[in-house]
Amino acid sequence: MPIPRVVVMSLAREGPPTVCPSIASDLAAAVAGQPSGLNTPNRQPSSTTRQLHTATRRDQPHIAIMPDQPVSVLFVCLGNICRSTMAEGIFRHITQKPPYKGLVSKVDSCGTAAYHVGDPPDERTMMTLEDNGIMDYRHSSRKVSPADFDKFDYIFAMDRSNLQDLQRLQQRAHSDSRAKVMLFGEFSGKQRPETVSDPYYGGDEGFTKAYEQCTRFTGNFLKHLFPDIDPKA
Repeated sequence: MPIPRVVVMSLAREGPPTVCPSIASDLAAAVAGQPSGLNTPNRQPSSTTRQLHTATRRDQPHIAIMPDQPVSVLFVCLGNICRSTMAEGIFRHITQKPPYKGLVSKVDSCGTAAYHVGDPPDERTMMTLEDNGIMDYRHSSRKVSPADFDKFDYIFAMDRSNLQDLQRLQQRAHSDSRAKVMLFGEFSGKQRPETVSDPYYGGDEGFTKAYEQCTRFTGNFLKHLFPDIDPKA
């Protein structure tokens, strides 16, 4: 009888399937009627198995569990006048109406730096939102606070630099804080996460792209969070 092949598939879907030799040998022994580690309760997992388990957890930054209470979301970029405000405006607009109304308790945005504290969003952000029918968004820029990690369920970074800053701050603040800190682009709908580039020094096309990305990420995140809800209902 051929030896079974045990294949562990990564949810990130990057690269070929991984074959775990230690598990395959156990199953082969079991098929042949020989003793194996599968029948030994106190057997320690092999280093390969431990590595696979660790990789699997790393490839699953978010697990689809229907929340039993309204969730809170914070968007973070560098200065809190372009990307994070774009994301907040879009997310608010979508979740304040059916079928998501009442399922999100709090939405906010902030920056990792204090360059623009107290300022409104960039006028190009506001124009892009208004061009897409979002007319009632208002915001004053602020810097991220250690308390945010206990106030919000999800904290979304726009790029990897923002993410690293948030992770360092979270470690200094509370290692056991409630917030799940990740790239918003984890919900790109593609095999790899996307980052939202800072459009501040560019033209209008950068804001248009940021709007498209944030709209797509929002839709995918809500589908992930509320899989039983039809967004067109």
